[in-house]
Parts: sequence; structure tokens; C-alpha cells
Amino acid sequence: MLRDHVTTQVRRYKGKIRAWDVVNEVVEEDGSLRQNIWLTNLGPGYIADAFRWAHRADPHAKLFINDYNLEWNAPKIETTLSLVKDLQARGVPIHGVGFQGHLGIQYDYPGDWANVMRRFADLGLEIAVTELDVRMVLPVTPEKLTTQADYYRRALTDCLSVEACKELTVWGFTDRHSWVPGWFDGEGAACLLDEDLAPKPAYRALLGARAR
Repeated sequence: MLRDHVTTQVRRYKGKIRAWDVVNEVVEEDGSLRQNIWLTNLGPGYIADAFRWAHRADPHAKLFINDYNLEWNAPKIETTLSLVKDLQARGVPIHGVGFQGHLGIQYDYPGDWANVMRRFADLGLEIAVTELDVRMVLPVTPEKLTTQADYYRRALTDCLSVEACKELTVWGFTDRHSWVPGWFDGEGAACLLDEDLAPKPAYRALLGARAR
């Protein structure tokens, strides 16, 4: 079932998709592999298999591993690095790592993020920020919007400062349809545009971001 899904999906868009998140959110906060149907029934080798099947379906597509809190969580970082090294040692086609980038202004900005990107880049991987948003505890205030804008700016600046960081994608564009309020009670306003589609300070901050 897993082989058929990966093969069908990737083959359907062969030549049209630059890169795929082949394996997503497989490392827990404590650094262990996440328990799921694939690990339970197939063992950890399913990760390598998924990359091989995707590569076979489209040999020219870049294949990524993707996760959240990889910007700062040390156990998750170390496990993911070890996982990538093991895949590379076995000749498994893996080309990049995706940092989701779900940030919140009630927490410190992950100030070592650029260096974490470089650790993966040193393995020959491309880097992508795949799901960037910056939530806040409601209600919205001008001060919170200023901090949010700074977090967005710093994320793009970190990406631009790492040569291997090839792309940054925001997770939605308007607070009207954000996933955040349905997942984090009392939090929201995480996107670049507000519920009326008006640009927020974060939008202008991204336009002005420059590499360090």
C-alpha cells in the first residue's frame, strides 16, 4: 500500500514537481522514531524504501525529509542528522531537509537556526523552510505584530544566509483560513495577511529582508 501510494503520486506529476517531502514528521520530540502504522508493520526500513520508490518514480525530483521543531529541538536535530547520514551511507537517494518553521512569539526565536541549517547543508543537502508561520496569543496588539514581523524577517534572513537554503514557503497567507486557532487554543494571527486580506508588518518585513 505504501509503495503504491508513493509510486502513483510521484509518477503522476513526474517532471512537474521540483521537490517532494517524501518522509514527514517521523521523529518525536525526545528523538525517538514516531510510532505509526508503517514503523509498526514494516520496521524503520520503510523510510529508506519510501525514498527509493519516489526516486524510481521520478529520478529528477529532489527528495526531502521534513519535520517541525527541527529549528531548535536538540534531540530531534541529532536524530534527524543521524538518520540522514545512515540513509546516505546506504546509498538512499535523499537530497534535502525541510524545516517547517511553525514559530510562536511567546517563545524565543530559534537563534541558532542558521547554524542548524548549515549542519544539514554540510551533508550535501538542500535546505527548505516549508511551512513558515508565526502565531501569537490573542488578542493582537501592535507590539505583537512588531515582534511577529521580526520573527518572519529573521527566518528569511537565516535562509538567505545559508547558500544551500533554496526556498521558503509560508503556511497559508491569510489569518482567515489559518490552521492555528483550531490547534492552539487562544492563539492565532499567524499569517502575513489579516482576516480582511490586509498586509501586516510581517509582509513588509519579508520584502525588506536581506542576507546577513
